[in-house]
Amino acid sequence: VSEPEVFLGGGWYPIEESGDTRWRWMSDAATVEIPAAREPSANAAALIFDAASPVADQTLSVIACDVVLTPIPVRDGGAIRIELPAGCGTTRAGTVALAAGHAFVPAERDPASSDRRRLALRVAHLTVERASAPR
Repeated sequence: VSEPEVFLGGGWYPIEESGDTRWRWMSDAATVEIPAAREPSANAAALIFDAASPVADQTLSVIACDVVLTPIPVRDGGAIRIELPAGCGTTRAGTVALAAGHAFVPAERDPASSDRRRLALRVAHLTVERASAPR
């Protein structure tokens, strides 16, 4: 049994899929919990995922393990790499808080839609890259 790379906190909707593609929508704000590394030498180096947003000029604000990081511009369908501060997700679990600059409600854009969820980012392939600690 392998250990999970991340746990999703609040702000995430259930998995959706189309063909072989799977994703989750993130609301205005969401959290990701990074479990402590099983091996102390395996530092959590980055949180990596694919993100898309139908909202123009979308940005993603990030607080990783209590450290405020530079906001990230989100381009439709692009890869996001969030470099984590030292110690985040190593001997103790870490929390990454994500906040989108904009969200939309599908039913407000399309009269045929009954979807009242507040959606900000479509996220897929969420993983943690771990790196060995320097010796």
